[in-house]
Amino acid sequence: MYRKILITTDGSAVSKHTACAGVKFAQQMGAEVLALYVAPEYQYPVYVEIIPPTYPSEEEYLAQMMRVGGDHLSAILEEAERCGLRHQGMTAFADSAASKIVDVA
Repeated sequence: MYRKILITTDGSAVSKHTACAGVKFAQQMGAEVLALYVAPEYQYPVYVEIIPPTYPSEEEYLAQMMRVGGDHLSAILEEAERCGLRHQGMTAFADSAASKIVDVA
């Protein structure tokens, strides 16, 4: 019936629990798993005239969010691997996580 199941996570305990249920559902359907983490877009500090030296550059922020996304997605991808499912992880950037989820779907 379903060929691909989109499973989103924000890294919280609740999303990890529901992600496991999503993988089990995908296993029952024989579907592929697409795991998605949506990180906020980089924001320049507009409230100050000079960017503080401790404020991360855009490249540093993107790299850090890719690592965070990978950490959050790893449990889903490992469970999909254990269940013998085809799987793929994706970290995306958007100001609205809900809109990005709809776009990816």
